Amino acid sequence: MIKNNTYIFCLCLLLILSVDILFAQQSKIDSLELILRKTDKEEKAAILNNLAEYYLSVDANSGLNIAGKALEISEELKQEKEHTVALVNIGNAYFELSRYQPAIEFYNKALSELTEQKHTDIRPILLTKIGHCEKLLSNYENALKYYQEALNIHITDKNEKLEPVTYNNIGIIYKLQGDYAEALKYHQKALKSSNLSGNLSEISNTLNYIGSLYWNISKYDSSLTYYEKALEIKREINDQNGEAAILSNIGVLYKDKGEFQKAIDYHSKALDIKQKLGNNKEIATSINNIGSVYLKNNNFEKALEFYNKSLELRLKLNDISEIAQSQSNIALVYKYLNNFNLALEYYNQSLNNLKKVGNKSHIAGCLNQIGGIYAKQNKYDLALENYLNSLKLRQEIEDKPEIAASLINIGIIYDGIGNYEKALDYYTKSLSIKNELGDDKDIAYSLQISGNTYIKLKRFDEALENYIKALEIREKMGDKMSIASSLKSLGNVYLELGDRTKSLIYFNEALKMRDEIGDAQGVSEILNELGNYYNSVGDYNKALEYFEQTIKLSKKTGDQFRLALSYRKAGEILLKKGKPDGIEYVNKSLEIGQDIDHFELIKNAYYSLFQYYYQSGKTEKALQYHINYSIIKDSILAQLNNQKILETQMKFEIEKSQNEITRIENEINELTTEKKIKDIELQEQKNLRDLLIIISLLSIITIILIFRQFILKRRTNKLLKEKIQEIDLSNKLLRESETSLKVLNATKDKFFSIIAHDLKNPFNALYGLTEHIFKNFEKYSQDELKEHINIIHNSAEQLLELLENLLHWSRTQRGKMQYYPISINLSELVSQVIALQRISADKKDIKLVSEIAPSLNIFADPDMLTAILRNLISNAIKFSNTEGIVQVTAKQNSDNTEISVIDNGIGISKQDIEKLFRIDIHYSTSGTSEEQGSGLGLILCHEFVEKHNGKIWVESELNKGSIFKFTIPNFKQ
Repeated sequence: MIKNNTYIFCLCLLLILSVDILFAQQSKIDSLELILRKTDKEEKAAILNNLAEYYLSVDANSGLNIAGKALEISEELKQEKEHTVALVNIGNAYFELSRYQPAIEFYNKALSELTEQKHTDIRPILLTKIGHCEKLLSNYENALKYYQEALNIHITDKNEKLEPVTYNNIGIIYKLQGDYAEALKYHQKALKSSNLSGNLSEISNTLNYIGSLYWNISKYDSSLTYYEKALEIKREINDQNGEAAILSNIGVLYKDKGEFQKAIDYHSKALDIKQKLGNNKEIATSINNIGSVYLKNNNFEKALEFYNKSLELRLKLNDISEIAQSQSNIALVYKYLNNFNLALEYYNQSLNNLKKVGNKSHIAGCLNQIGGIYAKQNKYDLALENYLNSLKLRQEIEDKPEIAASLINIGIIYDGIGNYEKALDYYTKSLSIKNELGDDKDIAYSLQISGNTYIKLKRFDEALENYIKALEIREKMGDKMSIASSLKSLGNVYLELGDRTKSLIYFNEALKMRDEIGDAQGVSEILNELGNYYNSVGDYNKALEYFEQTIKLSKKTGDQFRLALSYRKAGEILLKKGKPDGIEYVNKSLEIGQDIDHFELIKNAYYSLFQYYYQSGKTEKALQYHINYSIIKDSILAQLNNQKILETQMKFEIEKSQNEITRIENEINELTTEKKIKDIELQEQKNLRDLLIIISLLSIITIILIFRQFILKRRTNKLLKEKIQEIDLSNKLLRESETSLKVLNATKDKFFSIIAHDLKNPFNALYGLTEHIFKNFEKYSQDELKEHINIIHNSAEQLLELLENLLHWSRTQRGKMQYYPISINLSELVSQVIALQRISADKKDIKLVSEIAPSLNIFADPDMLTAILRNLISNAIKFSNTEGIVQVTAKQNSDNTEISVIDNGIGISKQDIEKLFRIDIHYSTSGTSEEQGSGLGLILCHEFVEKHNGKIWVESELNKGSIFKFTIPNFKQ
């Protein structure tokens, strides 16, 4: 690990070196600005262009501003050369600011002017720059086109210096597309070309690229060999920037192998060099890399510390692309810490920045991560939507490795909702792509996750087969962290198969591996598993030994859950052995469980204490602990019921959204088909490539855009003002969201208690009565059976009404109930609702009357208005006496229409009126014929009326009847 004093020393050294470099740069800038003030207008454009070039490495925004001034003057004075240089400088400034689309526009303008001026010497350089921009926008085919044009020029001009550079650029594109064989072919061409020219710098660059290629397919030994050869040459030619880049790559390699100390060491060496060179952009990258090592090693506090330092530097540099990466990394830490709100906040910030840059690959990655957050929250419909949109983008840019990753994530969603067969289907598709790419690391992951799903299906033999294949691959790669994970999985599957001997062997191997790599949390997890194992076979001394080790290690790692778990298990063993100090362990477990608000830990501790005091004859204490145990057990049961309701609702939402999901999946399949057709066409047209290149060049030459005016300062100020307003609005929305979430949580708890209570009666009626009829069916006459069936029908009718209202209400709470108002003839709609309620009214000889003018139209959502009227008329029937009357009237005012549902029934007291329309108070009474209700219908009416910006209220007297009134605002053109 990096020691604090070393880190402080490095920061001090960085400050001193940065000051020296900045002083030298500032001196040059000051000198040029002095010349600028004294020079004639004819020379100003040239001086401004020189000044812009110096500013580009210090402050890209200032460089952009100065280049803009050079452009204006050169255009005014018709200085062709300086005009072209200014265009290139503006393109370079946009490139540094990660604004690649405008960079392409200015490079193309410069390219057009160079063609007119017949300057061809820097054409390939501009083509390469455009290729870089297209690459960073994930437009890989466009990038290939520009790189190939540059290569053709280099080959024609026999430019031995730049020819291998372009081969490498093309190789990188093929690597990004997952075509590793083609990538290797171009890198080997680059190596051959640079060897012929004796260009040591490009030889080392090429070796580094080949090393990176092998790292991509998890061939770590081959990768390390190439990295070390490249590093040796970089040191020989004293290329410190290149040396630092390769040290960083080796650090990443060791991180993936699970050798975290080595990874930190290499990243620290790279950081030292970058600090000496004063390259703040690269310094931020190294600090970010160190954070990633800590994250992989589950040291979340340290990971967050380094990611925040990297973000701070990148914000100062205003590097949007890198800022987005840091925000995404910070979000990932919060995801692992289960702080989903903060994780989503940072991912959304990252997504907004990535959209400004326009890199489709990174946007897809961010959508994928957001999907992961929703999956963690069991919001499967939102997770699936983000995963599918991410997959669609990845299909567009033909990013095979990431397509495979998206398929895995979609499989995980189906796994989460219990559709294991569909999950396996997606895992298989992903594995097929990974096998094609030859990416061992990802192949092993797909096998591992498939094995986990086979476990859930109780198909243990298939799970075992997958786990063994994954382990074999991981052992070849030497990825110790993943090897330990596979060993633990094998231990668990052998335990399920009843082979305790093999299970123990694998658990011990996993423990040894976790210990080797210094994964303290992983070690404590397996120690706990071993304790459970020995406890289950009755070897209490051995079990106690492992639980004590887990306690000791959990204290160091701060893992409160595992600490409490081990305290209780160790305490129970001590009490079994007749050692009273075991009660102290159980009490510690209870205390920690209460501190972290973990119901399961609290419940188990209470039960252990009850058992101990009961067996000790202390009945009063035993009774108190059993009462506590029962209370917490009921709370857990309520939580589980709530979770089941939520999961059922999510499944309902996914099924309901299936058309949209199918549409996106069909689009993805179309993209795949288009890709295959495109590949065939490209193969057939290879002979026409040269002709197409000529046509493309002629097309570019004909596009000449005139840039009239450039006032960057005003535009920058405007953008800054908009950003400040955007931040203020975001802060306000966050505060409002926090308040709203607190209210919604309280509402949800009360709501579930209402539903649990009101579902019980109709279910009990259905269950009890049908069981009674089944057992005594032959004893009943037809009239008695008819009467019982009528009761069952009434219970089912109540239950259906409650569930329908429940689904409507839950959709409004989750924002899924869309509000689509249209012009409606109120008289016709009321007549339709009355017709549906006629059967219920006829049972009680109640007359239903509509007194609404046939010409009365209102502007409302028809579904919501139907639900309001249905609930109000249904309630009026319930609480009306036999042979009563229910009237529906409407009065159109200047600004709204007031609708009334009037009955002459039993009425409502003033105290009870205050309880209506409120979710936090459960108010429900029986009708005049003992009809049951939940009170949810009126809550739903209140929600829907508010959606229309209307009001709802009741006027009532006991034994005289009730008038329920609500208003719908008039539509104004």
